[in-house]
This record gives sequence, structure tokens and C-alpha cells, in this order.
Amino acid sequence: MRGESITYSYLGGIADSGFGGIPLIPMGRWLLGVSVVLLAAGIFLGGKRKIVLLEQVRFGSRRRWWNAQFGGLLFCGAAACLFYECVIQGADTLLHLPWPEEMDGRLVLLLWLVHMETLVGAFGLLDITKFGRLAPAILFLSEVLTFVTGVFFRGISKYMFGTWGMYAQSSRVRAADGFSPAAVLVLEGMLLLVIWKMGAVLAERRSRL
Repeated sequence: MRGESITYSYLGGIADSGFGGIPLIPMGRWLLGVSVVLLAAGIFLGGKRKIVLLEQVRFGSRRRWWNAQFGGLLFCGAAACLFYECVIQGADTLLHLPWPEEMDGRLVLLLWLVHMETLVGAFGLLDITKFGRLAPAILFLSEVLTFVTGVFFRGISKYMFGTWGMYAQSSRVRAADGFSPAAVLVLEGMLLLVIWKMGAVLAERRSRL
């Protein structure tokens, strides 16, 4: 990896191997970031579970409790992303590794951040369902399986959730079949809104059971 930007290798996503196979080492780099962010979200949610009844009483309604929970979770996810980004970019600076000249560094970080926040939001939603304990595994599988599907079926790769945070899979790098960064950022923003609304509805329904 000498001479190659660590930021691009770890946050820029996975470039296809070119032989129809799964690029395992780049996938491991990508999933390391996913692991760090989901671990931080899991620690946050684990602490909240211990005081959930007290918080629901304090907020007065489960809808208000969910709004506070969701906002706090996104803040935690953003903080974990910032920490990870600082470590990775610090390594680039320490080793004097330049980013590729053609790369839009701000877009690399924005795509990665919004994608991680979408995963964190989905984690929060799953956590208030009966699948809460399985949430990390479900999210990991969805990330890996949708990316792998895009590797083997390039025609639909731009529609696969697992590629959406990857600059290397965007139209900036793959002009012919990459996803539109603007469209993906809007879609993931809408997904976060849907997750927030679904969580509020689910929290209120559970309060009536």
C-alpha cells in the first residue's frame, strides 16, 4: 500500500478486481470502518437499554423518547466517523501519502459519512424490534451481500445499497456504470427520514401493547 492514500484505500470504497471475483482485502478495509462505527453505536444503545424505562418516563411519551434516542444515536455515529476519519487521515499525513489528484476528497468523506449514518439509523430502528440483538449481523450481511451482487451483476450495481458509500463505485470513477453521488446522497437522506418516522410509529405502537 506504499505510495497509496490510506484514506482512499479505507474510506473510498472497493474497486472491482476486474476478474469477476470478490476483492477480499479491500472489502476487509471497508468493513473495518463499518465495524468501528457500528461498535460505537452498539455501545451507545447498550447503555441506553439500561435506563430505557427511566428515560421514557422522563420524556413523557415514547415518540419524544425515540426522537431523542435517534438524535443521540446519529450524533454518536457522526462522532465515531469523525474519530475514524481523523485517524486515517492522520496516517496519511504522518506517512506523507498524497491523495490521487483526480479524487474529490470532500466527496469521498461525505459519501462515507452519510452511508455510515444510514447504517447507524437502521441499527437504531432494528434495536427496538425483536431483531435488536441481531442488528449488527443483519447490517453486515446487507452491506456485503448487496456489494457482492453488484460485483457479479455490474448492470445493477448502482442500485445496490452496499456500494452507495463508496467513491470508487461512483460515476466519478466508473463513468459508464457508477452511481450518481447526488442521487445516492438524496436517497440515503430519505432513508434516514423513513427510518426516523418508522421508529416513531413503532415506539408508539409498543407503548399500547
